[in-house]
Amino acid sequence: MHKKWQFLCTQHQPDGSSTIEQLGVPCLLQQVNPNGGQRYNFVTGELVSIDNSTPPSAVYGKIFALWQLAGGVKSGWGRPLADEQDLPGGGRCSVFEGGHIHWVGGVAVPTLAEDCNAAHRPTGQAASWNRMPPHFQRKWTYLSTITHPLQKKSIVQLLGPPSLQLKNNPASLGGQSFHFAGGYLISLSKPPPSVLPTRPPRSAAPPHLARTSQNNLKLWLDDDDTFLDMNPGTPNRMSIVLTSGPGSCPPKDQENIDNIEPFAVYGTILRFWEKKGGLDSKFGRPICDERDLPGGGRCGAFEGGHIHYHHTDTARECLPRMCTAPPPPGASYAGSPQMQATSPMDLHATRRQRAGSYVDMDASTKHTKGVGFLMCGCKNGGQ
Repeated sequence: MHKKWQFLCTQHQPDGSSTIEQLGVPCLLQQVNPNGGQRYNFVTGELVSIDNSTPPSAVYGKIFALWQLAGGVKSGWGRPLADEQDLPGGGRCSVFEGGHIHWVGGVAVPTLAEDCNAAHRPTGQAASWNRMPPHFQRKWTYLSTITHPLQKKSIVQLLGPPSLQLKNNPASLGGQSFHFAGGYLISLSKPPPSVLPTRPPRSAAPPHLARTSQNNLKLWLDDDDTFLDMNPGTPNRMSIVLTSGPGSCPPKDQENIDNIEPFAVYGTILRFWEKKGGLDSKFGRPICDERDLPGGGRCGAFEGGHIHYHHTDTARECLPRMCTAPPPPGASYAGSPQMQATSPMDLHATRRQRAGSYVDMDASTKHTKGVGFLMCGCKNGGQ
C-alpha cells in the first residue's frame, strides 16, 4: 500500500492536481475486504487490492463517491481492477470487476464494460462474497446505468447496498431473491447447481440473440458465440448461457439452464408490495422492471396484479387489463413476462383470478390474453 501511495505522489490529474490530493489524508487503518484483498481508507478515496499479491488500485473523487453510495467493494461493481485512466475525447474511467464508472463533465456516470472506449480494460468477475450469481450481478450493473425518472437517482442508489445473501424464494414459487437495503432483485427460476457448458452448438445461439432480455442486455461477451459459464471459480466470466429464440424450445441438453433475468422491486412500489405480504401475497414475484405510465407515474407488474403510483408516495393496486403502461421491451424473448413456461400455470391462474383479471387460452397460438403470458410453443415434438 505504501509503495502504491509513493507512486501516486508522482501522478497528476488533468486539472494539474496530484492523485494523492484527490485521495485526501488517511483516515483508517488497513482493512480486509470481505471478497478478498485489502483496502486502505482515505478521506475521499481508497486504495484497494483484489488479493494480497496484486498491487492496489486507487479510487477517488466523484467516482469514489458514486461507488461508495452503492456499497463500495460489497456492491455489484466490486473492487477496482486498475487506476483511473483518461478517456478518448476527455473524461476519466475507472474499471471495476462488475462494470465501469466514467467521469465526464464533472459527473460520475456508470457505464457497461462493452460500451467503454478506454484503452485499458481489464476484466474479472467480482468474487461472490454475498453469493450474487453472475446474471444477478449483470442485471445490477445494467441498473446502475438507469436513472429513475421521478427520483432522479440511479436504480442501484434506490436499491441501496447489499443487505443479505442470496435466498431461495418460497418453494411454491421457485426462483431466488437478493436483498438490498432498499429493495430486491427477484428471479422467476432457480439456476442449476452444475457448471454450464462453455461451448454449446452454434445453433443454440442464433445471431439475433447477441443481445436479448427485457432490457436488451448483452448476456455474453464473445464475438464468436462462445458461451460463458457461471462457475464463480473461473476468471473473466461474467455472462450466462442463452436458450433458443422466440417460438421454440431450448435444446434437450439445455432445458434446465437458467436464462431469466431478475427484476427489481424498490421504493414506493416495494413498500406497498411488502405491506401486502411480499412474495407470499397474491402479487407474488415481479414479471418485469418498473415502467413509466402515460401522463406520469410508475407501474410494477407482478404475477398477481399491478401496482401503480402517480407522483406521490401512495401506491395502489391496478388490474392488469386496466394498465396503460407500454409492454416491456423484448417481451417476446425468453426471460420476459411472456415466457414463463416453467412456472406452475395453476398458481399463476389462481393469482390472476384473485387479482380480478381473466385468462382466455387460444390453443392454436398458446397465448393467454389479459395478462400477457406466452406458453412455449415447442416445435419438433417438444412440449
